Amino acid sequence: MPPRTKQTCKKSTGGDAPRVTLNLPGAVSTVSRVEVGTVRIEQEERTDHNNFCLVCRDGSVDEHYLYMCDSCPRTMCSHCLQITPRHQDIISEVGVKFVCISCHVLAQYHGRRPKNPYFGFYCDGKPVFDTFLQIRGALELSHQAQVSAETVLFIHLNLIDNDATGGPFKLAHDFLVPYFPNGGIVFREVTFDVGSDSKIVKFHSMVDKLVLELLAFPGGWKRIIFGISDHTDNTFGDPFVGYEGKKKIYIATPVNTFLDIMLGPFKDLINLAVESYLWLFCCGAIVNNSESFANLKTSVLKHQLSATVAFNAVRFQPSFATHLLLAFIERVIIERFSIGHAFPLMLTHSLNLGRHSDILLLVKNSDSLNVTKFSWAHTVFRPWGQYLPVQCPKCGHITMSSDWTSSFRAILVGYKSKFLAAKDSKSERSRVIKKIRKAIVAAHKEKGEQVPLPSSLKKAIKKYYRQKIDEEESDEQGAAKAREISARPKEASFYKKKLTDWDVAQRLFKQEMDEFDKAEQARKGVKDPIKFRTRHAREWFNQMSLTQKKEVDYAREKWNAEGAPEESQIMYRKNNLKKVLEDFSEQLRRTMGCHVVMLVSHKKQANQTLNVTLHESQPRNVKKGFSVSSDGIKEWTSTGFEFFAEWAKGEFYPTADQDDKEEEEHGLPELILDDEGYAQLPSCDGIRLKDQQELVRMIFHAAYKVFTGSSKPVPWRTITPCPSQYLAASSVPDNLLICDPSHMRSKDISVIWRYWESRSAANKRLVSFIKARPSDMRRSKRDKASSRKVKPYDEVTSEEEQHSLAGLGATLAVASSAEVSLDRRFEFLDALSTDRSYLELVDAVKDLANMTEKIPTPQEELDLPPWVDWHCGESYLPEYLHESQDMVFGLSCPSGLGSGLILRDCKRVIEYEEDEALPGTPSYLASSIMDLQCMIKVDRAISDAASSIVGLIELAMKATSGRERDEDEEERRRRRRRRRRRRRRRRRRRRRRRRRRRRRREKEKEKEKEKEKEKEKEKEKEKEKEKEKEKRRRREEKEKRREGEGEGEGEGEGEEKRREGEGEGEGEGEGEGEGEGEGEGEGEGEGEEGEGEGEEKEKEKEKEKEKEKEEKEKEKEKEKEKEKEKEKEKEKEKEKEKEKEKEKEKEKEEGEGEGEGPG
Repeated sequence: MPPRTKQTCKKSTGGDAPRVTLNLPGAVSTVSRVEVGTVRIEQEERTDHNNFCLVCRDGSVDEHYLYMCDSCPRTMCSHCLQITPRHQDIISEVGVKFVCISCHVLAQYHGRRPKNPYFGFYCDGKPVFDTFLQIRGALELSHQAQVSAETVLFIHLNLIDNDATGGPFKLAHDFLVPYFPNGGIVFREVTFDVGSDSKIVKFHSMVDKLVLELLAFPGGWKRIIFGISDHTDNTFGDPFVGYEGKKKIYIATPVNTFLDIMLGPFKDLINLAVESYLWLFCCGAIVNNSESFANLKTSVLKHQLSATVAFNAVRFQPSFATHLLLAFIERVIIERFSIGHAFPLMLTHSLNLGRHSDILLLVKNSDSLNVTKFSWAHTVFRPWGQYLPVQCPKCGHITMSSDWTSSFRAILVGYKSKFLAAKDSKSERSRVIKKIRKAIVAAHKEKGEQVPLPSSLKKAIKKYYRQKIDEEESDEQGAAKAREISARPKEASFYKKKLTDWDVAQRLFKQEMDEFDKAEQARKGVKDPIKFRTRHAREWFNQMSLTQKKEVDYAREKWNAEGAPEESQIMYRKNNLKKVLEDFSEQLRRTMGCHVVMLVSHKKQANQTLNVTLHESQPRNVKKGFSVSSDGIKEWTSTGFEFFAEWAKGEFYPTADQDDKEEEEHGLPELILDDEGYAQLPSCDGIRLKDQQELVRMIFHAAYKVFTGSSKPVPWRTITPCPSQYLAASSVPDNLLICDPSHMRSKDISVIWRYWESRSAANKRLVSFIKARPSDMRRSKRDKASSRKVKPYDEVTSEEEQHSLAGLGATLAVASSAEVSLDRRFEFLDALSTDRSYLELVDAVKDLANMTEKIPTPQEELDLPPWVDWHCGESYLPEYLHESQDMVFGLSCPSGLGSGLILRDCKRVIEYEEDEALPGTPSYLASSIMDLQCMIKVDRAISDAASSIVGLIELAMKATSGRERDEDEEERRRRRRRRRRRRRRRRRRRRRRRRRRRRRREKEKEKEKEKEKEKEKEKEKEKEKEKEKEKRRRREEKEKRREGEGEGEGEGEGEEKRREGEGEGEGEGEGEGEGEGEGEGEGEGEGEEGEGEGEEKEKEKEKEKEKEKEEKEKEKEKEKEKEKEKEKEKEKEKEKEKEKEKEKEKEKEEGEGEGEGPG
């Protein structure tokens, strides 16, 4: 039987056709002969900017806009740019320019702009916004790509009767249409049949009309894509031009003549276009034939085409090029990459095309042509891009391969077990390799040396087996890791004790142990499986292989080191940390008598953050715990928290080895601080970048410590968005982005270091802060108590004033009163002494001053000594005050300044040491009488003065109360109105609630009544059923009785008849008269018996009727009793309802009483 065959439509573009020579007299370009005035070409310029956003690749409608970059054609939409409403007016001002993210990145990459955050909108080269511009979403394209929508013209030239349905060219046009919602893309298909000169003229006249129509398009066509679907002659590579005359026989012509006929009429369109491309969807003979390919290159240059794509497959199928053409549309037409740059990436989308055909790219370069051939290569199927036959020409095998391992796989697999057995012995292994080599060489000779062998076959064999062994080991390791991950216990309680091999093996190899246990139980016939399971598991554990033991060791070390999974740790810590710490400290106290103070840290759920807590044993003999027992210990605790947090951060989030850290610490130069605590600039010569970053961090931290008075780290996340609010104006360069020093580059470090060198040369501080995070500022108890009363001062503008504020606590206390400005006098008073009574006096004076600002008071001259004056320029009290007690009696007036000055000198006298005295210290301090007793007397006088000031405050409050009465009265009225409104609302709400309750109760009652009715109906039905059952039972009993009586009567009649028969036999010889007499007697007797039986039956019937009557009467009595009980229950319910109604009425009366009460 011959093989089955069928015919289908030809899909490839090759074939045979006779070559003809066509004359083109004046038919090349009829459009060029059209007069200039006959066609008006619109010169309107279409927008050069893209119509779609660079980030989301989408358009913008309604409230969103497209911002056009001033440096390139790209655009970005307002949906992707997070622009607040208050910034909309700023960016719409004149002179504001927009720079897209791609231009920003490319400018930084090429060094045209420093690496700064993206601000987007600029005016005169400076950012318009204070902070960087946030971008929503991710960039889906490269920074060099666009989303272009320049006009595109598709022209498909198709051979007559060539079926191009579903071809790639029309699909590419349909793919591109959504990018042109407003037009700008056109597809035209032209069918050609130019097999004679007359047909050529007809074809050109048709194309001229099309060209005139296309030239009238506003703005012209920026890009033109030609696609030619044709067959080629397999011998000469000539394209088909159509039919010869009226016969349907294709003819062909040289490629240069063919392209002149096809592209000649489109010359004006090609010249006006920026880019023009030609895709040849025809068989590879057009490029495989040298003459035809040379003519093709000449024609491409002649017609000024930007690029041409051709294929060399002998029987090329255009549908296979679909992916390549779509990639061309996306990369070249939309994203605007050059075709030479994008073509290698386009080929990655068309891997199957590479097996079908090579691709040739012809790109015009001024007056020359660059031709590139792209071939698909594979080490086995297409080595170096060269085609291999499907079948061996000698042996006929199908699987041909250039890889020697594939050809001799049977030999390699056969010796694999021997090689693995000898891998530990070098001599045995070399002997096995020699055997393998001999077998491969012999097989190679038998196959005719078709597959080349490597130069060193022994090394290649070793390499092959080594790769196989590594692959198997990697597979085993992968399986072991997967087993470890799946078997790892998630409960945190499992890790309380250090895990052993036995604990880990039970988890890792649970399935293997269970299978071994089942096998042993089946072999031994054990009836109690649980009893022997542990013994069998131990046996399997003792018989583990070396690989399994290694796996157990690896899992044990890992589980002991890492502990429970992080999620389990979080839950277990949340539920048990406090209790465990308390139990542990209490156990130490009971067993060893130890008091414990512990610093405990753990990770937070947020990244790179820690939680540090302090735990200590409960005190037994003192009131306060250790951590809060004094101010000094509190400070020590706070510092310990910070140090422990820094150390724990390195423990939980390691960045480098400990040795590297020690080397870094030893490599850092010592940072020297001045008298005020500010850092002096060290030398950075020979220091690597990490150490320079650490030095910058230390310099900033020293300045922050001086300003805040605490050792807390600099809050870089808070400072980076707005550094001008926290740092002095001249602390850092203006063009430097302030961020965490660990994120600074070497360039940034060099800039800030040079700037600090200039400041250090001018004897200025390197860095100074003007603001800090409120939680970082250290405050005393007095500051916290009075912080709400003190009015904040205005911002300090000059740098010197900023520094004076920062060091006020250190220098103001030793100054004279004349050196203090008017707006800082209360700060000066606070700095004179830390005595509690004195600070209360200062606060009272401050409150009195605030209250009497708006009250007119008489200007009275107080009789105060000269040293109690704000104009006194001495920082120490006069000598006569240190020699007499009269100064105590001068405290009767409420003078905060005098009291503070006396307390300051008392403290100086107590702390005075003659050998340690500073220059300028008066010598009379050594013999002064201002000792501790003097301070106590002054404290008493201060208390009296404070009480008098409190009285003045009360008087001031009474003086100001008159003004506030009207306001208070108005406020009271408002409150009354509000109360009345609230009461009305409450009444309304109560009424609504009552109505709802009534409705609910009524509904409930109705439901209950319905339920009761249903229950009564059910009971009646049950009673009727019971009555019917009882009647049936009685009927059955009666029928049974009647049956029993009928049987008794039948037996009696039978006996009597027997007796009569016997009597008749005996009296046979007697006369007939006697017989008749006897018969009559018998008949009379029988009639009497029948009458007696009928009377008995009637009596029984009467008895039964009486019983039924009695039962009916009893049932009626029971029903009456039940009805009485129901009536009683109804009466009870009515009484309950009446009581509830009475309660409701009482509630109403109470509510109305509340509502009518006084407002």
